[in-house]
Amino acid sequence: MPREKTKTEVQQDLIDHIWDLIEYWEKESRAKTSRDKLEGLAHSILNTLDGCSMLPGFAIIPNPHPDDKQYYIENGEDWYPDNIDIGGELASLLFVYKRTGTEIEDEK
Repeated sequence: MPREKTKTEVQQDLIDHIWDLIEYWEKESRAKTSRDKLEGLAHSILNTLDGCSMLPGFAIIPNPHPDDKQYYIENGEDWYPDNIDIGGELASLLFVYKRTGTEIEDEK
């Protein structure tokens, strides 16, 4: 009878998929340089997290230490929130941000 997958099964599915991506990009002959392969692998992993593969998308939520916010405030720095999911379009942002130097626009 079908059932919900366990945490361990979901982790295993994700890790198995990442190993498949590593093997794919190691053998990808169209990638001219090691850098091309690394960028391809990073893009593929982000696509997976975004839900653009055989797996579902995954929530990606910062998990700062409880003391972090006060530490950053005391040091005059911005801190990480613990209540936002940054997943969903990471793969498309990878090249926009890195290649063009364009800042990612904040949601209004």
